[in-house]
Amino acid sequence: MNSYLDRVRAVQESVRHEEGMPGSLMEQLSEANSLLTTLPQELEERGKYLETNRQLRLDYAALKENLHAWVKEADAKLQSGKFGVDFENVIRDLEEHKVRK
Repeated sequence: MNSYLDRVRAVQESVRHEEGMPGSLMEQLSEANSLLTTLPQELEERGKYLETNRQLRLDYAALKENLHAWVKEADAKLQSGKFGVDFENVIRDLEEHKVRK
């Protein structure tokens, strides 16, 4: 995109001293000038927006993965207790619960 903006700047510089240009050409040059002033800032803002949202998506994916791992672990613990209380490991399970709390 910057190469296009550079080309527009070059055209503007080359016709800066020309006089007697048609009105339609002057209008196009005026429009190009307004684009030169607004586009770089808009492109920068759009880049920041995209980068922020990319990071949010990465954070979301990591949190989702952590949640799935937690659910899988909790399900495994629930399944291990379906045949009764595991008295051998009850103290260890309580300690793990205290640590995570």
